[in-house]
Amino acid sequence: LPWVTAHPRSLAVREDGPDALTLLVRIGGPAATVQQMLALGATATGASLEAAAMRTTGDELAVVDTLLDHGAPPSAAVAVAAEVGNSAVVSRLLQRTADPNASCRGIRPLTRCVTSGRCDDATLVTLLDAGATAPTSLYTTMVAIQTVRSLPILARLLQAMPDVPIGRRCRSTAADMIWVSYELGTIPAGRIALVIRYVIDRFELARTDLWWRTLRTLVHRWESDPYRAADAMALRCRYGGVTGRTAYEECAVLEQPLAAIELVHRRLEPVRAP
Repeated sequence: LPWVTAHPRSLAVREDGPDALTLLVRIGGPAATVQQMLALGATATGASLEAAAMRTTGDELAVVDTLLDHGAPPSAAVAVAAEVGNSAVVSRLLQRTADPNASCRGIRPLTRCVTSGRCDDATLVTLLDAGATAPTSLYTTMVAIQTVRSLPILARLLQAMPDVPIGRRCRSTAADMIWVSYELGTIPAGRIALVIRYVIDRFELARTDLWWRTLRTLVHRWESDPYRAADAMALRCRYGGVTGRTAYEECAVLEQPLAAIELVHRRLEPVRAP
């Protein structure tokens, strides 16, 4: 603080780099020191609030409150707080009228939360309760199915992603199907039906040779696993089996009339494995 007092220009908001207040918050300055710097004339900016939301020093909520009390825009840090999985900071920002869909560098908080690898169920629920949504993307949907632990929360999250416009479906490529094929084996037990519905069918992914090889491998591996038998059945009833039968024929063999009815209801083609 003595140096800042002797160099008052360091308090000014700069376009070419962080100001003194933002630097103080980044290096872990306590709330009391932040308060003193604000009293000297520093401006509480969105950048300083972002820096506070990213802290893991244990006093980040106090620093956030101090900055908000001095005019920092609450929406500026929602996405960053969601990315690091700090549900307390996210909740405080929302209480202070932050927009739950405020983008940060073009990405909404819900998307940042899901794809960060650090988000927890509490942060997801906080965002969803506030009305957060996320643009539907193949990557975000796949990661959500892989990583969100709670099935009820996952269901809410998938509902918060609107259906994909037809024009966007056409941009899905064989490369997307190749990536999904590689990731398919990492999907938690019991969730393959979600991948089929919300990823493969929703994006109308083109089936590649790798896809069919992956399908056969997983069906053979999972059929004898009591925890994954339902996943093997879901694959067979949607895409046919390893014996060349169509999906409808597989549903009949497996005595799954409801799955066959869903194929008819959703007007899905009777796929036959090559």
